[in-house]
Amino acid sequence: MNRRPPEISGIVEAFWDEFGVLLNKIKEEAPDLLPRCYERLGQYVEDQYRWESLEMRIEEVFRRHPEWTPRRMAEHIRYYQRIPNSMRPLLIKRAQKVKNRMRMRRVRQEDVDYGEGEA
Repeated sequence: MNRRPPEISGIVEAFWDEFGVLLNKIKEEAPDLLPRCYERLGQYVEDQYRWESLEMRIEEVFRRHPEWTPRRMAEHIRYYQRIPNSMRPLLIKRAQKVKNRMRMRRVRQEDVDYGEGEA
């Protein structure tokens, strides 16, 4: 567990070190739990990847249809990705987050363009 990913720094490095210490304790004190820990970690990483890929998809569709509301986007994604209706509130929150991120990106770009025009 001494190997670190190449681009780790700051607070993430502290968590990485703590994670290594935790896994070493599990190896020493309860080695039979180690496979289950790796399984849970794998599930967590898989879930995070799934949400990130979903956000990328939402961003793609918002680029094509910027006039859509987050609610409309959530319904579109839910239908085409075959996501259960119970996940709709979470999808709406994710769509709001993505739309806000895109809006802020556009505002920042306009500020940069405006600043370059003055000089």
